[in-house]
Amino acid sequence: MTTKPHEAAGAFVGEVRNTGSSPLGTFQLKLTLNRVDCGWVGRGGSQGIWATIVDQADAQTFQWYAYGGVTYLIIPNFGYMTWSGGLSGSPIAINSWAYACGWDLQNGQLYPTGHPDMPMSVYDTNKGWLYANNGYSILGVTRVDL
Repeated sequence: MTTKPHEAAGAFVGEVRNTGSSPLGTFQLKLTLNRVDCGWVGRGGSQGIWATIVDQADAQTFQWYAYGGVTYLIIPNFGYMTWSGGLSGSPIAINSWAYACGWDLQNGQLYPTGHPDMPMSVYDTNKGWLYANNGYSILGVTRVDL
């Protein structure tokens, strides 16, 4: 049974993951679907915290942030990338340090640390919201240094 995924409305729901806080590099994340360019990681939806596919002009600038042996993705002066297991589909958001989770970029896939079975994906390309869900269309992710 498939449950319709959350679509960037309302407040973020998720567990507090961190209580403490050295950026490394500056880059954007380019996305492909079935090896065809489909956009870049950006923000949208309620409070601009939800990750979505955007044109390059609207792509967010990220940095790696290393803490406690884990690498986090940060949008400087905004927040940290995370995913919500409390909302259907496990949508990806940019939220405060308290909700941040680690991320790994390996073999062209981006996934939460410890969850290689939850790669960045899209449910509906017409809407472009991003998820950590292997049941949706898995996206290729490439770091493009600035």
